[in-house]
Amino acid sequence: MSPFLTPAQAAKYVAYTRQHFGRLVKEYKIPRYGPELTRYRQSDLDAWMENPYIFVSPSSTGSARRRSTFTPVKA
Repeated sequence: MSPFLTPAQAAKYVAYTRQHFGRLVKEYKIPRYGPELTRYRQSDLDAWMENPYIFVSPSSTGSARRRSTFTPVKA
């Protein structure tokens, strides 16, 4: 598998629907790559699954309600 994943591949990799994954990307500021920012690095997704707040700056964490909706995927 390539170290870079399409949105559909990334959603499948983290076990979410593509639509829900798209919302999580925005909320948790998961890095995107490529000329059109449509690729995700597999190592970034692994790090995010371990700690969902790794890419979120302290000032943009949002409400506690939002933060409680994330369920990490256990390997």
